[in-house]
Amino acid sequence: MFKVLPAVLLAAALIATASDAAANGAAFFRPAGKNDKVDLMYVGGIKDTAGRRLNFADITVTVKTLGLTFPFANDAPGHFRSPDVGELIKEAGEVVDPTDLEISCFVVGYKLATRPVPRKSHGILEVTFVRAEDPAETIRPAPEPDQTAMEATAGLGCVALLVTAVAARTATRRRFTDD
Repeated sequence: MFKVLPAVLLAAALIATASDAAANGAAFFRPAGKNDKVDLMYVGGIKDTAGRRLNFADITVTVKTLGLTFPFANDAPGHFRSPDVGELIKEAGEVVDPTDLEISCFVVGYKLATRPVPRKSHGILEVTFVRAEDPAETIRPAPEPDQTAMEATAGLGCVALLVTAVAARTATRRRFTDD
């Protein structure tokens, strides 16, 4: 029985962490720690005009009057989260003025978009990009992964884990003695 316990604990740990992996970026939008204070951060999504999420985007928050830029990339499901821009501006000894800020998004195969940010100087603010294809570009983003295929793979992994646990249990023979 004690030899099966590590396999059961491993299975429980895998199942517990699987919910974060399948959250489709929801954890991505939270600050780093539950008690962390955010000064000024931008989050949002990037889609094309057909509503498909776009991956591999380069996003930049720019402070126009200071010449400061804060480049970052999005995550695979088409979401993005900037660094804490407000904190970085304050570390540079400046005051956050949202009228001086703009955010741009570049995805290969789509037109560059630059737009002003919401006119607030603190908090977590949402900015969404809808990208129009650039006819001059010939490269298109990779298609999104098939959710049913991912679920089938996860199901097969669980079955394999169960078979391994049963095999480990039956491999350890119990010895009975006649008294």
